[in-house]
Amino acid sequence: MATGITHQRKVGRGKVLARSYDFVIVGAGSAGCVVARRLLDGTDATVLVLEAGGSGEGVASLSNPPQWVENLGSPYDWAYGYEPSPHVAGRSIPLALGKVLGGSGSINAMVWARGHRADYDGWAEAGNAGWDFHSVLPLFKRSEDWEDGGSEFRGAGGPIRVERARNLHPVADAFIEAGKSYGMPYLDDMNVPEPEGVGPMNLNIRDGTRCSPAGAYLRPVMGHKNLTVLTEAQAVKLTLTGTRCTGLDFLLDGELCSVGVSRELILCAGAIHTPRLLLLSGVGPHADLEHLGIDTVVDPGRGAKPPGPLVDKGPLLRGEAPSARPE
Repeated sequence: MATGITHQRKVGRGKVLARSYDFVIVGAGSAGCVVARRLLDGTDATVLVLEAGGSGEGVASLSNPPQWVENLGSPYDWAYGYEPSPHVAGRSIPLALGKVLGGSGSINAMVWARGHRADYDGWAEAGNAGWDFHSVLPLFKRSEDWEDGGSEFRGAGGPIRVERARNLHPVADAFIEAGKSYGMPYLDDMNVPEPEGVGPMNLNIRDGTRCSPAGAYLRPVMGHKNLTVLTEAQAVKLTLTGTRCTGLDFLLDGELCSVGVSRELILCAGAIHTPRLLLLSGVGPHADLEHLGIDTVVDPGRGAKPPGPLVDKGPLLRGEAPSARPE
């Protein structure tokens, strides 16, 4: 079946790479897939999506939930690591980052977790209008298809299927029981506004298969006449006219290519590659750019933030009785 994905220099559905697009999206991860779909559904604009990784078509570990750990350190992961730190016994902690259509949403553990109401309200109180829980809740509901159907806090009929984890591992069961034994409430749904308790996680899985942002948002419109998706295309530098972005350069099949943008260039390359691309383009703190030998075009004067959380992989459990050995 023909698709709208451009694999290196092969163009699906006879499309030819245009010199300019209305919108260019850098990064076909969770955000990039959603933004592309919203533009196609709500406008008649032409859209180019650039993804540094491959399409991931036909790769079992990307679609079969139990195999997700095989993605870590694989060709579909940028496989970065934090600098060794004395705070973690001199180790380098792995930093997984998706390098494939769908980004980290195609390689991660599929945990569907909104977080706590107070986090969003705190952001709004800090001056970020529209980020309070009441304002973002409709967007959460719109995006999901919860297995129990729609309610005051859950959505139904959205692109992302969400189901409870089933057939829990004995360690997961023990973790939940340990929490309950210390008085933590059991939560049948971990995406209530104040998820303070223990219970099975929500997972973005449909019929036993990962329901990724790429599969839910982008692939259904891959044949759209206004959409072009380039895989294995890594953005290397923004084209700036003064302080306005008018295009970018990217590597395709080992060659440097350029494309223009008439309306907006949207960076969805993640917490590592978005600031990296900005810095390479001369957008960032002058002191940092000068140290790298890059001319400063725009110094936004903003601070840096950590790229992501550390995940607890070694919970402590209290043993009360030996469990039966799994068959």
